Amino acid sequence: MFGKKFFRDFKFFTLLFVVFVGSSTMLLDLYTKYLCGALVEDIVEIEVLPFLNLVDVRNTGMSFGLLKGFQFSNVFFICLNVPLVVFILLFSCCKCGVSLEGFALGLVLGGALGNVVDRVAFGAVRDFIDLHVLGWHWPAFNLADVAIFLGVMCLLYRAWKNEQNAD
Repeated sequence: MFGKKFFRDFKFFTLLFVVFVGSSTMLLDLYTKYLCGALVEDIVEIEVLPFLNLVDVRNTGMSFGLLKGFQFSNVFFICLNVPLVVFILLFSCCKCGVSLEGFALGLVLGGALGNVVDRVAFGAVRDFIDLHVLGWHWPAFNLADVAIFLGVMCLLYRAWKNEQNAD
């Protein structure tokens, strides 16, 4: 993996772009978690719109509360995210440019790091966005979750477009 081809194809500016998007996403995520934690500190929830509340939920599991009761969930998720971060950085340096893929990888990177910082600092991920529309009520989530979702959707879209162009 780290032969001559890797170093020849290494794209330094792509790495800077992905790290910039990832760092910005992580900092924005942590800042919004801090702000919402301060706003909702002693209140159960704040209604922002008829379908949107701010809440203060500590999630020890993963999305939708999966693995919530798992005793070693924080260690598991932190160990899962470290290789993910390394893979994203290496992949972005070799396989994509300053493009939609680089932006998407930066979103996933920033979201993953934002949630890892929460797990290390608080033992759980702080979720604060509470959506309920037309009888559907989503589990609480945060900006990092949104960034990861949007990043994955962009990557899937790009893969679909590449497949369409190949035909």
